[in-house]
Amino acid sequence: MKRPRIATPIFLVRHQAEKDLFGVIRQLGQLGFDAFEMGGLYGNAPEKVREAAAAARLEILMDHVPYDAFRENPEEIIRTRAILGSKYISICRIPANAYPGGCDFRETVVFLNRLAEQTKKAGMTLQYHNHGFDYMGHIDGKYPIEHILDAVPGELLGHMPDIGWCMLGGGDPLYMLEKYRDRCKVIHLKDYYAEGPVRLKTAHELGSRRGGPEYFNFEFRPTGYGIVNFPGMMNQIMACEPEWFTTDHDGSYCGNDYNELRMSRVYTENLLNLHFGSMA
Repeated sequence: MKRPRIATPIFLVRHQAEKDLFGVIRQLGQLGFDAFEMGGLYGNAPEKVREAAAAARLEILMDHVPYDAFRENPEEIIRTRAILGSKYISICRIPANAYPGGCDFRETVVFLNRLAEQTKKAGMTLQYHNHGFDYMGHIDGKYPIEHILDAVPGELLGHMPDIGWCMLGGGDPLYMLEKYRDRCKVIHLKDYYAEGPVRLKTAHELGSRRGGPEYFNFEFRPTGYGIVNFPGMMNQIMACEPEWFTTDHDGSYCGNDYNELRMSRVYTENLLNLHFGSMA
């Protein structure tokens, strides 16, 4: 079994990236990550972003692109992201009318299949990254996200499970890891703390704030410092044969963004050491 490598999204430091993306990339390289996930180009040419990543000894794992951006100009999105040298590209933020249960979902299915084929021809794999809302409620006995994943062949559309968001939406991460075990090559290890059961749709629901009493004093935490039992899930996680672990962290509250990213990386490294050591 091959050991996964470790990446981080730019999301936690997105405001710094808006001002100086290349400075952020240098910092991430110094923290010891193998790759990072983008959330847009921040107005920079993809060639320059790739050069900055190479200088920092980092790979660009993927970019997260909203559904509407793909709809507007899929060829340009795919072309520019291929320049980054990414193996994956993620689609996110499907609007309500195009989402499972919406009046235009059948059109979405047609579009996703066509987009996934185009992405594959460009040498990348399209991924769907879940948030909490993807698990809220059921449609014909299935989570909304299942309708998206089941509508496109597995070799065309990967599942990028975010374990923390799955739990925050009321989903069962072990069920999802098992059902889509052949499609989970990038796994997000998002962690959080709350004093009681809490439901969240996305990080934007709270902005940059902790949750108050109505959210059981919820807060995002570095990977391994919250209540998600990653060690207890490792057998199911590794059964997917993932290529990457992403130490996903959506909120820092004390101005220690880079230190908390470092904490997440160190924890994940130790988690892998423990798992692979136990296999020796």
